[in-house]
Amino acid sequence: MLTDEHDAEAARESDNARGAASAPAGPDAATRSSGSGRVEGEPLRSLARVERLLREIHAMLDAGVRDQEHHSFSLSLLVGSILQVVVAGLIALALLDWIFGAPSDALLLKLAFAAVLQLCALTAFAVSRP
Repeated sequence: MLTDEHDAEAARESDNARGAASAPAGPDAATRSSGSGRVEGEPLRSLARVERLLREIHAMLDAGVRDQEHHSFSLSLLVGSILQVVVAGLIALALLDWIFGAPSDALLLKLAFAAVLQLCALTAFAVSRP
């Protein structure tokens, strides 16, 4: 990361660049030096350095975004998804039992089991959240 020393140096260089921009251009402008003993061609080098630093920062931010986009494998999310499918199947079987007139004990047992598994699936989903 950038330190205070780099920030102070960048501020000095930008002040020198502003001073060079306000100075009148003449045939000897490239050989003229500022009050700190630097040649006025140095702001171009400092701008190139700032640009390089900005590209490095941009690359680091891009890497962070890529890491956030790709989630790692979550066992709890997988278990929750499988339980959710089982719950949907139990509800479908209970619906078929109701349609074809099966005993209400079997219907209630399937629905109760589906409710318990649904709570397990919700718990697994909650655990998988960061």
